Amino acid sequence: AVKAMMGRVTDYMLATEVAHKQDCGWERGAFFAGNMAHYHLTKNKTLAEISTAWGAEYSWEACNYPKTLSEHAAANDYLNLATYAHLYAEVKQDPLYLANAEKVIMEVVNRPAVDDYWWID
Repeated sequence: AVKAMMGRVTDYMLATEVAHKQDCGWERGAFFAGNMAHYHLTKNKTLAEISTAWGAEYSWEACNYPKTLSEHAAANDYLNLATYAHLYAEVKQDPLYLANAEKVIMEVVNRPAVDDYWWID
Protein backbone atom coordinates (compact mmCIF):
# COMPACT_ATOMS: atom_id res chain seq x y z
CA ALA A 1 0.00 0.00 0.00
CA VAL A 2 2.85 2.41 0.82
CA LYS A 3 4.66 1.74 -2.46
CA ALA A 4 1.43 2.22 -4.41
CA MET A 5 0.77 5.54 -2.66
CA MET A 6 4.33 6.67 -3.33
CA GLY A 7 3.82 5.78 -6.97
CA ARG A 8 0.69 7.91 -7.15
CA VAL A 9 2.45 10.82 -5.48
CA THR A 10 5.43 10.55 -7.82
CA ASP A 11 3.15 10.40 -10.87
CA TYR A 12 1.26 13.45 -9.63
CA MET A 13 4.43 15.43 -8.95
CA LEU A 14 5.92 14.56 -12.33
CA ALA A 15 2.75 15.88 -13.95
CA THR A 16 2.98 19.23 -12.10
CA GLU A 17 5.36 22.11 -12.49
CA VAL A 18 7.19 21.36 -9.24
CA ALA A 19 9.20 18.54 -10.79
CA HIS A 20 9.96 20.64 -13.87
CA LYS A 21 10.72 24.09 -12.47
CA GLN A 22 14.05 25.48 -13.47
CA ASP A 23 15.40 25.84 -9.97
CA CYS A 24 16.96 23.77 -7.24
CA GLY A 25 15.01 25.25 -4.36
CA TRP A 26 12.89 23.81 -1.59
CA GLU A 27 9.96 22.46 -3.61
CA ARG A 28 12.10 20.57 -6.08
CA GLY A 29 14.55 19.54 -3.37
CA ALA A 30 11.74 18.06 -1.29
CA PHE A 31 10.34 16.29 -4.35
CA PHE A 32 13.69 14.72 -5.21
CA ALA A 33 14.31 13.67 -1.60
CA GLY A 34 10.96 11.86 -1.72
CA ASN A 35 11.81 10.50 -5.15
CA MET A 36 14.93 8.89 -3.72
CA ALA A 37 12.96 7.44 -0.79
CA HIS A 38 10.63 5.93 -3.40
CA TYR A 39 13.65 4.56 -5.28
CA HIS A 40 15.01 3.09 -2.04
CA LEU A 41 11.82 1.05 -1.59
CA THR A 42 11.24 0.02 -5.20
CA LYS A 43 14.62 0.13 -6.99
CA ASN A 44 12.73 1.56 -9.97
CA LYS A 45 15.56 2.72 -12.26
CA THR A 46 13.43 5.47 -13.78
CA LEU A 47 13.31 7.20 -10.40
CA ALA A 48 17.10 7.13 -10.14
CA GLU A 49 17.39 8.42 -13.70
CA ILE A 50 15.10 11.37 -12.92
CA SER A 51 17.20 12.30 -9.89
CA THR A 52 20.46 11.80 -11.79
CA ALA A 53 19.27 14.14 -14.54
CA TRP A 54 18.44 16.76 -11.91
CA GLY A 55 21.91 16.46 -10.37
CA ALA A 56 23.53 16.79 -13.78
CA GLU A 57 21.34 19.83 -14.53
CA TYR A 58 22.97 21.59 -11.56
CA SER A 59 26.46 20.15 -12.17
CA TRP A 60 26.22 18.27 -8.87
CA GLU A 61 26.54 21.55 -6.98
CA ALA A 62 24.71 22.99 -4.00
CA CYS A 63 21.82 25.22 -4.91
CA ASN A 64 22.99 28.80 -5.47
CA TYR A 65 26.64 27.76 -5.53
CA PRO A 66 29.08 29.52 -5.20
CA LYS A 67 26.99 32.19 -3.44
CA THR A 68 26.45 29.71 -0.59
CA LEU A 69 30.14 30.06 0.30
CA SER A 70 30.08 33.81 0.85
CA GLU A 71 26.56 34.64 2.00
CA HIS A 72 24.06 33.35 4.49
CA ALA A 73 22.66 30.13 3.15
CA ALA A 74 19.53 28.24 4.00
CA ALA A 75 18.36 24.65 4.02
CA ASN A 76 17.03 25.31 0.52
CA ASP A 77 20.62 25.62 -0.68
CA TYR A 78 21.66 22.24 0.72
CA LEU A 79 18.64 19.98 0.26
CA ASN A 80 19.71 18.88 -3.21
CA LEU A 81 22.96 17.57 -1.71
CA ALA A 82 20.94 14.90 0.11
CA THR A 83 19.64 13.61 -3.22
CA TYR A 84 23.19 13.45 -4.56
CA ALA A 85 24.27 11.52 -1.47
CA HIS A 86 21.42 9.02 -1.91
CA LEU A 87 22.39 8.52 -5.56
CA TYR A 88 26.00 7.94 -4.51
CA ALA A 89 25.01 5.47 -1.79
CA GLU A 90 22.38 3.53 -3.71
CA VAL A 91 22.92 3.93 -7.44
CA LYS A 92 26.46 4.76 -8.47
CA GLN A 93 29.47 5.63 -6.35
CA ASP A 94 30.60 8.47 -8.56
CA PRO A 95 32.85 10.90 -6.62
CA LEU A 96 31.50 13.75 -8.76
CA TYR A 97 28.14 13.42 -6.97
CA LEU A 98 29.68 14.43 -3.63
CA ALA A 99 32.69 16.59 -4.52
CA ASN A 100 30.87 19.91 -4.30
CA ALA A 101 28.81 18.78 -1.31
CA GLU A 102 31.97 18.06 0.66
CA LYS A 103 33.50 21.41 -0.30
CA VAL A 104 30.39 23.39 0.64
CA ILE A 105 29.74 21.56 3.91
CA MET A 106 33.37 21.88 5.04
CA GLU A 107 33.37 25.60 4.20
CA VAL A 108 30.18 26.20 6.18
CA VAL A 109 31.31 24.09 9.14
CA ASN A 110 34.71 25.75 9.30
CA ARG A 111 33.54 29.37 9.04
CA PRO A 112 34.74 31.57 11.90
CA ALA A 113 31.19 32.83 12.51
CA VAL A 114 28.45 30.29 13.00
CA ASP A 115 25.55 32.39 11.84
CA ASP A 116 24.01 30.52 8.93
CA TYR A 117 21.66 28.37 10.94
CA TRP A 118 18.78 30.70 11.66
CA TRP A 119 16.28 28.13 10.39
CA ILE A 120 15.03 24.99 12.03
CA ASP A 121 12.90 22.51 10.14
